[in-house]
Amino acid sequence: MTETPEELSQPKRQELDEEHSLERFSNIVKHLMWIIPTFALGCSIGFYCTYSQEFEQLFPVRYDAKNWESLRGQFGALGDFFGGMLNPLLTFCTILMLIFSLLLQMRELKATRLELQRTRNAQQEQASEAKKQNTITQNQTDAINAQVEALKEQTTLQKNSSNQLRLQYLVDMIRFEENVVTRTLNMQCGDYQLKNWEKVTIVACSTASGETMKQGAELKNIIENSILGQHKILHQMIDTHSEDKLTQMFIYRVIRNTQQLIIKHGFFLKNDNRYEFIELFEDNANALTDDHFRDLKDQASELARLIEKSTFSN
Repeated sequence: MTETPEELSQPKRQELDEEHSLERFSNIVKHLMWIIPTFALGCSIGFYCTYSQEFEQLFPVRYDAKNWESLRGQFGALGDFFGGMLNPLLTFCTILMLIFSLLLQMRELKATRLELQRTRNAQQEQASEAKKQNTITQNQTDAINAQVEALKEQTTLQKNSSNQLRLQYLVDMIRFEENVVTRTLNMQCGDYQLKNWEKVTIVACSTASGETMKQGAELKNIIENSILGQHKILHQMIDTHSEDKLTQMFIYRVIRNTQQLIIKHGFFLKNDNRYEFIELFEDNANALTDDHFRDLKDQASELARLIEKSTFSN
């Protein structure tokens, strides 16, 4: 879209005025370069015509000239006339042409310098714009990187939150199974609560007859299944959250409680699932990484050996 003169800024208007002025001056000089030689040629013809009319002949040769010396003198007079009239005129015309040529070159040189200056300014503006664009691009890149980092942090937080929720869920499941064991031990079975039964009676109730013994066997199975469930949940916790301090705490807690229940009440000594329990029990005990728990790991290994042999120690 072409800008109108009113829409042009002051520097652009000055540039256009300078270009038009240079173009007009160049045209004037070109015309003068034709006019000055034409003027000199016209003056030469005029001088020759004047000389011809004064001396009544085209050439200054008189018929009475008898020798070459007289003819040479006549030509010399003609040469002096034209030399004296045309040399100053031609010299003046040459000087004029030289002056106009120098003026034109000076104007063109000035226009060239201005154009170079404008080109330099344009390049500087382009460099400045490129620098600004690079700055904008860098800022956009930094913003994108910041968003990516924020997204990573958010993803990490969500993952950690999800892991914590899962860990808390597993902990709650273990606590639920512990409550099941506690409530079952406190249940009345015959004349006594199950927790007050002798260990030999609890072990033997699985194969004994009688209503009370059958009820004791059902409660025993509930407790053994609950203990087995605790170890299964603990095994999942070790697989997904082994580095968490809460996991180490619950490994110690479940192993210790299980050990006390088996030693005191003889659970799993007559149970069809005792081999599955032994494998989980030993794996979970080996997950204890703290040296303070070494004695408990050794005790768990010994207890697993006794369960496998279906014997118990006092």
